[in-house]
Amino acid sequence: VALNLGESLPDDELFEIAKAALPDADEETLLELVKHSNGNTRRMSKLMRGAVRTANKNGIKMQAGIVKKYSSLIIR
Repeated sequence: VALNLGESLPDDELFEIAKAALPDADEETLLELVKHSNGNTRRMSKLMRGAVRTANKNGIKMQAGIVKKYSSLIIR
């Protein structure tokens, strides 16, 4: 028996997932993650990984601008 999980998750659920994974991130950054993930948890995971890595590499706090820029680098 297969369970149809649908194509995407609602934004409020994605926000809670992002908030749990990145407790130090501000609300603007979390909202940007949700916006650019387009309901796709796999895409959000890639965005989080890339944005955190970029912030750490540059010695800065993760912020919405990093998420915006990184979202343009990954395939939709």
